Amino acid sequence: MGRAKRKSITQVSIEAFVGASPATRVREDVQFKVPFLPLTAPEAPTPAAFRSELPLYSHQCRSLHRMLQIEARDETVAKFNFGMLDYYSTGGCLADAIGMGKTATMLALIVSEPRDPTAGGNLLIAPSHLLEQWRNEVEKFVRDGEIDVVVGLRKYMELVDDMGIVGGESCISNRTLVLVGVEEVVKSRAYFYRHGKVYPLEVRGLGRPLHVDPIALQEYEE
Repeated sequence: MGRAKRKSITQVSIEAFVGASPATRVREDVQFKVPFLPLTAPEAPTPAAFRSELPLYSHQCRSLHRMLQIEARDETVAKFNFGMLDYYSTGGCLADAIGMGKTATMLALIVSEPRDPTAGGNLLIAPSHLLEQWRNEVEKFVRDGEIDVVVGLRKYMELVDDMGIVGGESCISNRTLVLVGVEEVVKSRAYFYRHGKVYPLEVRGLGRPLHVDPIALQEYEE
């Protein structure tokens, strides 16, 4: 029996998908639609926590304004129609081309809100050789002390564990950026499913491995 013939794949632009002009764009009741930012979209100002000599460009300010709306669950932008399914999305895809400043835009989003110790940190997963680049970008664009960078899942878990031991106040907030390599994520995930804890080693000889409750994890709902 011969192999099934593979279907050819054609790459199309967003303009070809939604139409090249307003008159030919898809209607609101189509089964799928691609939201995008026009050049006339509102702009957010460069955050005060950014270094004054490195302000955001106009396209970054437009993206920042939209992301802040999504973070605030603004109904005018959060609801998209995918066929018969309506839902409120609190995420998105910043799909600017290489070199357009996506890193700076994301850092601007982090520092655009006041520091809140009751909120969780920001997790960034990337190939391990890019983590140092992210740390350098924080130092380049953001004023000192505005973003707390934690490199590695192990270091983050140590901070969480130490807070429980000494009863101190949370040093983790919405201004915390946790940088984790893909390799570490894969290894810790595999070890967790085998042993029910993130790492085999004890933290600083305190006699308490870094445990994660499997039942609580399974019951987690987004």
